Amino acid sequence: MQNLDFLNLNTVRNYPIKDGLSRVSSDSLFTIPNDLIADLNITSPSNPGVRLFISRLVNTSTHVLIEISMKDIGVMGTFNIPINTANYSDIWLVSSSAFPNTVGCLTVGSLINLSTLPSGDFSFDISSTELLMRVFTPASLGVNYLSFSDSKANKVTLTGYVTVKAESNLQFRDGGDTVIMDAGENLGLNKICDDSGIPIKTINGVKPDSEGNFYLLPGDCVSMENVEYGILLKDSCGKPCVGCNEIGELTNRLISLESELLKIRDYVNNTQGVINQLTNLINYQCQCE
Repeated sequence: MQNLDFLNLNTVRNYPIKDGLSRVSSDSLFTIPNDLIADLNITSPSNPGVRLFISRLVNTSTHVLIEISMKDIGVMGTFNIPINTANYSDIWLVSSSAFPNTVGCLTVGSLINLSTLPSGDFSFDISSTELLMRVFTPASLGVNYLSFSDSKANKVTLTGYVTVKAESNLQFRDGGDTVIMDAGENLGLNKICDDSGIPIKTINGVKPDSEGNFYLLPGDCVSMENVEYGILLKDSCGKPCVGCNEIGELTNRLISLESELLKIRDYVNNTQGVINQLTNLINYQCQCE
């Protein structure tokens, strides 16, 4: 329930602007009415010692735009109020890109007096529109929940106090406002990596598959044998490396050569028989009378 006495009181004093400030624009053409803003509250993650002020006001026949800025930093956000807004309505802040986590609410007092003031775009200095510190509340960013999902569409959501624990071969590192998770060395699953080695990336220009596998496929008459630090390739059947025509010609020549060799063998055998006969005749012992 709104406290109308509190809001009504605010429409007859500078609030939420500090008492004693003029509320006059930099060109002295526009004075913010006391009853325009009945209440204001802004929450942002920031230093509680910041100084806020109304830096700009746009007055048109359809709406009123009020811009809130932080001294020496920049614009925090704006309130866009339609001209037909009822008294004591709440308008929410549209935060700027420099303060994306800022939220705020402005309670409109009355827009009646704006009709007697000039239309236009007016800027203000902090010396004339600085806001009371009670309208600003420092906020702390927090995590509402953690959600995890994997490639199998399994999902779990955790709230409250959550502990993230590293298992084997995973380590956490402090990166300031970032927690870095990466693979560690000698933490349980893998051996310590040797940085001095040079990995094999290709073999004869051929790359491995997406999982790093490289396949050796033996062809005809080729066998493979594991040896220390390598694989030994052997020719297991002597498959010729010439075509069928060449093999046919070689076969015919071999048959012809075989025939000639057989003739030579027969000639040698016949010659050996003659030699044996001559030897017997020469060694024959005869008796002379």
